[in-house]
Amino acid sequence: MEMGKKLRRKLLAAVSVTLALILFAAAPFTMGIQAGGDPAPAAETVDVWDGETVTIGWYTEHQSDSSFTLSKASDLAGLAYLVAHRDCYIYYDASGKVDSPKEFYEASQADKSGLMEINGKTIGKNENGKDDNGTQILSFRGVSIKLDADLDLAGKPYTPVGTSASFGGHFDGQNHTISNVYVTPETATHHYSNILDFGLFGSIAWGGSVSNLTIQNETLDATGSGFENSSQTVNIGGVLSMIHSTGGDGAKATNVTVNGLTVKIGKRTAGRTNLGAVTGQYPNAVNQPFDKITVNCYVVTNEGTTTVTKSGKNFYGDCGGGTAKDALFTDSSVTVGHGAAATTWSSDGTNHWHNCVRCGNPLEETVVAHNPTEWKQTEDNTKHYQVCECGYQTVAVAHDSLSYEPNDGGETHKVTCDTCDLEVNAAEAHTWEWKDNPANPDKEEIATCTKCEATGQTRVKHTHVPNKVEKKDPTCTEDGNPEYYTCTGENGVCDGKYYKDATCTSEYTAEEIVLKATGHNKGTGLTKHDAKAATCTEDGNSEYYSCEVCGKYFKSADGKEEIADKGSVVLKATGHNKGAGLTKHDAKAATCQAEGNIEYYSCEVCGKYFKVADGKEEITDKGSVTLAKTAHSYKDGVCTVCGEADPNYTAPDTSDRLLISGAVLLTAVSGIAVIGLVSKKKKS
Repeated sequence: MEMGKKLRRKLLAAVSVTLALILFAAAPFTMGIQAGGDPAPAAETVDVWDGETVTIGWYTEHQSDSSFTLSKASDLAGLAYLVAHRDCYIYYDASGKVDSPKEFYEASQADKSGLMEINGKTIGKNENGKDDNGTQILSFRGVSIKLDADLDLAGKPYTPVGTSASFGGHFDGQNHTISNVYVTPETATHHYSNILDFGLFGSIAWGGSVSNLTIQNETLDATGSGFENSSQTVNIGGVLSMIHSTGGDGAKATNVTVNGLTVKIGKRTAGRTNLGAVTGQYPNAVNQPFDKITVNCYVVTNEGTTTVTKSGKNFYGDCGGGTAKDALFTDSSVTVGHGAAATTWSSDGTNHWHNCVRCGNPLEETVVAHNPTEWKQTEDNTKHYQVCECGYQTVAVAHDSLSYEPNDGGETHKVTCDTCDLEVNAAEAHTWEWKDNPANPDKEEIATCTKCEATGQTRVKHTHVPNKVEKKDPTCTEDGNPEYYTCTGENGVCDGKYYKDATCTSEYTAEEIVLKATGHNKGTGLTKHDAKAATCTEDGNSEYYSCEVCGKYFKSADGKEEIADKGSVVLKATGHNKGAGLTKHDAKAATCQAEGNIEYYSCEVCGKYFKVADGKEEITDKGSVTLAKTAHSYKDGVCTVCGEADPNYTAPDTSDRLLISGAVLLTAVSGIAVIGLVSKKKKS
C-alpha cells in the first residue's frame, strides 16, 4: 500500500515536470503574439550616410571570417575603399574606423611589392599583386558580404564597390534597399587605370555576384568639363558598370530591382562610353549571368556624346523599352520612363503632383502649381483658409469683412464672412446703443444693434446732467483719478459711465479713471534703516523703514505697520559714563620718582578725555595730560628729595685729611698734658 502511494507521487512529479517543460518551450511563441493574434512587427531602420565617414572595423576585427555583415552606410563605403585600395597601406584607429580617404596611403604602381597593413598585420604581395597563394588580396573572392539594414546614401558622391580593382565576393542584400545613390566622375575614377565605373557596383570579377537587392533612386552623373576631351573609357550600368572577366563560373546578378535610374552623359569628343540599364560592359558571355533583374523608370540624357556604345540587346544600351530577354537573361525587363501615377497627391509649398507607382519619383507631367479654391475656417471660426484639391492649405487669416443679419427672436444676429461666404456665428448676441428714434427724434430714443441695425425698446430722450469729480493724484498707498464727470440725468442712461468733459460725449473706461497707487518710493520699495546703538554723545535708532515720498516710517519692509510716532525710533545719547558724568582727575605734580598730570575729566564708556566737566572741549591727545618725572636733586651723591644715590657721584680722597687731623689731635693732647703738669707744679 505504501509502495503504491510512493509510485503515484513519482508519476505526478514526472507529469508536472513534463508540463513545465512544454510551457517553457512554448513561451517564446506565446510571448511574441499580440492581443490580436499577430506577431509584433519589427521596427525598420534606415542608416543615413553623411558622405564622409568610412568604416572598416567590420572587416579588420574579423579577418579570418568567410562572411561579413554590413549594418551602416559607412560600412558599404568601407567595402568600396577596401576593394579600391587593395594595393595600399590602410591606416585606421583602434576602433577600426577610417575617418577619411586621406588616411589611405597608395603604393606607387611601380612598387608591386607593396605591403598591406591590416589590424596590425603586414601582408606581403608578389609582383603580380597577389599573395603567396596566388589569391588577389581584398577582392573578397568567394567571401559572403551580407546587408542587414536599409541604407540611404543621401545623394552624397559615392564610390562604387569595384573601382581600381574588381569585386569578387558574393553581395547578398537580403531584400534590403539602398537608396539615393549618386556617382560622379570624381568618385567613379580608377586609381590605377584609365576607366570610370558608374553604378552601385563597379567592376565585378568572375565568380562574384550581387543578389536580393533593391536600388531606389540612382543617379549616374557622367557630366562635367573635366573629362570632355579625355580618352578615358566610361562604363555605366544601373546595377554594375562592367563584368571584368568571364572565366569559369562568370559573375552573376540575381533578383535585383532598380527603381528610378537617371543617367546623365556629358559632351565628349574622345574615349568610349559603354551604357546599359543593367551593366555597361559585358564580354560576350553565354552563361546567362542575369536573372530576375528589373530596371524601372530608366531615363537617359545625352549632352552630345556620339561615342556611346550600345548593344542590340535591351539590357545593354538600347533604351527603347520593352522586355529584354536574350542570351544574357533568364527573366529580366527594362522599362523606359515612369509607370502609372499614384492615386494620392504629393506636394510642397508651391506645387502638387503624382508620383510614379514604381520608383516613387514625381511625374513631371503632373506637376502643377497649387490652385486652392475651396474655403474652410478654423475650428474656432475666427480665421479662414483655402484648400487645394491635393489637400494643401493656405495660411489661415482672420475673417476680414463681416456681414450681419438679424435672427428671428430679436436677441441675436447671424455673422457671415464676405470673403469666404462662410457662417462665422449663427447666433451672436446684439450689442445695443441708444439712438434717436426716427419716429420721434426730438423726444425719444430707441435701442439699436451696433452691427446689424436691429432695434429694440424705446425710452424718453435723455438729457445729460454732468457732475464733476476733481482730479486726485495717487499716493504711495492710495489710488487717484483724473478729472472726470458722471451724469445724473433721468432714465439712468448714464449709470456706470464716466465722461472726459461736461458735454458727456467722450467716455473713460472704468479702468481709465483709476490712477494706480505708485507704491513707496515711486515703486522702488521702502528704504531700510539698520538699528544703531546710542553713544555717550550721539543718538541711535531702532530698525525701521521709510519712504522718502510720503515721509512715513514703518516697522517692516511690507509697509503694513506704520510707526506713527517717528520719535519712537530714536535712541537718545546716554551721556558720559551712562549719565553719571565725567570722572575728574585732579592735578598731580610730577616728582623724580613718578609722573604727574594736569587736571582733566574722562569717560570710562567712550574712553575720551576732556578739559572741563561739561565735556565740551575734548583732549584729543591723551598723552598731553601727563607730566614727565622731574630730575633728581643730588648733594654729596644723594638726592635730597628721595635719597636715591647719584649713579655718577665720585667721593673725594680723605687720607691726607686724616693725617693732619691726627697731628692736630696729638698736638692738642700734648698741650693739655703740658698745661696739666704746669698746674701741678704750681700747686706743689
